[in-house]
Amino acid sequence: MSAPAKTVETVKIKVNGKELDAPKDQPVLQTCLDNGIYIPHYCYHPALSISGNCRMCLCTASNAPKAVISCATFPAEGAEYTTESEEVKKLREIILEFLLINHPLDCPVCDQAGECDLQEFSFRFGKDDSRFEEEKNYRHTKKLGTNVRLYGNRCIVCTRCVRFCEEIAGDAELCVRERGDSNIIDTFPGIPLENPISGCVADICPVGALFVDDFVHKTRVFFLESTTSVCNMCATGCSINVDTWQGEVQRLRPRHNPDVNDYWMCDRGRVGYKYSGAAERLSRYEVGPARAGSSAGDGKAKAGPTDPPRSTRAPSDFGKALAAVSDRAERVRREHGPGAFAFVASAWMSVEEMFLFRRLATTLAGAVPGEAGPATGILAVADGEAWTPRVGGAFKIDSDRNPNRKGAEMLLLGSFISEPFSVLLDRLESGAIKFAWVVGGIPDFSPMDRFRDALGAISNVVVTDILPGPLSERATILLPAASFVEKDGVFVNGRGWAQRCRAALPPPGETRTELDLFQELLRRAGERERVLSAQGVYAELAAEVGAFADTSYKTLGALGARVTDDEPAEREPTGREAAKR
Repeated sequence: MSAPAKTVETVKIKVNGKELDAPKDQPVLQTCLDNGIYIPHYCYHPALSISGNCRMCLCTASNAPKAVISCATFPAEGAEYTTESEEVKKLREIILEFLLINHPLDCPVCDQAGECDLQEFSFRFGKDDSRFEEEKNYRHTKKLGTNVRLYGNRCIVCTRCVRFCEEIAGDAELCVRERGDSNIIDTFPGIPLENPISGCVADICPVGALFVDDFVHKTRVFFLESTTSVCNMCATGCSINVDTWQGEVQRLRPRHNPDVNDYWMCDRGRVGYKYSGAAERLSRYEVGPARAGSSAGDGKAKAGPTDPPRSTRAPSDFGKALAAVSDRAERVRREHGPGAFAFVASAWMSVEEMFLFRRLATTLAGAVPGEAGPATGILAVADGEAWTPRVGGAFKIDSDRNPNRKGAEMLLLGSFISEPFSVLLDRLESGAIKFAWVVGGIPDFSPMDRFRDALGAISNVVVTDILPGPLSERATILLPAASFVEKDGVFVNGRGWAQRCRAALPPPGETRTELDLFQELLRRAGERERVLSAQGVYAELAAEVGAFADTSYKTLGALGARVTDDEPAEREPTGREAAKR
């Protein structure tokens, strides 16, 4: 349950003649932005301490003799502020002329063009000519660290990046060198920009000075199509935007979510989409004969636990591959019963996929409540290193590298999986299992040797995966899977926050989503009338699983909702909240 909201003390002010209730401890600039009154600004960021150095957010105040910077002005009862007077407009022109004195006219080759505040404000608030005839100062262009590069000539020294490294990341790698019109952002000697969320400095840079290497010279931002989604690289589940162009993911960007990741995301998650566009992606259905020793197919020799995998699969299509799954499952069920089946889910599946998969396992195995059923388990990657910024708000890098382990615990443990994975391994190695279905979908996954070898000796192995590897090599029926940028679904992060993942691209080749695949098999088995959308499946899930009962795609919206009673960690103050004014 969330902590009770704190009472916010407000005062009455007027902005451009409009009366507003302004939080007393919030700058006038933020109050205006919250109420749809836009004031141009560069150095201000709601998660950082106030610097007040760009002077772009000037406004006039009834209780001040001259114009004030609205980012560092806190509201006074009854005060009136003006943001659109002729005086303010003239001041903006002067500030922009000053900021552009040394800025190069390289918009045609700058990757920031199209989302650059300097470009936008110059057009909206600046002058259409320049009086500057002297030679411009030239500043360095360099790599600041492994992931970030600086184009110094474009920098307006707003110091957002410096404050971020000091106040949020806590490593303080960046500083301002030199003085006057020669000052420039740089790293401290011998201390490169290498904190785990270093790419965020590019996100908050208001001009084209800082870029993540992964996006440099890829495409123009105005060509990109953006889709709201969820990062799948750890249990933090950062809210993100997936930007695509010409059928490929171009970049991932953090999306503000105060309850999950604040404004940030880690560098690992930022490039976590690349496996989805790998040249070796599994993108066609393949069916091969059952291995020898099975009553469900013919073969010459049964593979031993240490024998290398031998694939004789042939290309198939969606319908024929599913028919092969149904036919072989039916034969195994008829001749050996539900105890001859094994089903292994993945902590990288959406909750909708888990919900359908557990139903499909019961259907294919013909399991009867109260009797011995199929062996079941969950694949998950090992924990990594957790990392929390010094002042990180809601953000942290979770040690759990599985995006939906919490969802798997809520949907599969107990009702689907009641025994440890070691019991599953014992049953696989016993020779009693004739049909195993393993859902992978985990990039760079190496299963334990016992599990891998056991699969190599089973007669019928269905594998649903994204990339070729030890699992797909042992499949007798291979079903390609969709990555997180290609499917709709809900993921529950480590703190019990459910968020929607949205498809930004179609799956490659002949691939259909697991949602379609599982439902089509259930339809063929007479367990459902038609294939539903992810939203429809979620509605079914919410009706059956109590933790999700009060939620829907509509109530989850863009930011998600809590679906567990776990007490969330106390939110740490942001840089601005923590800094002493």
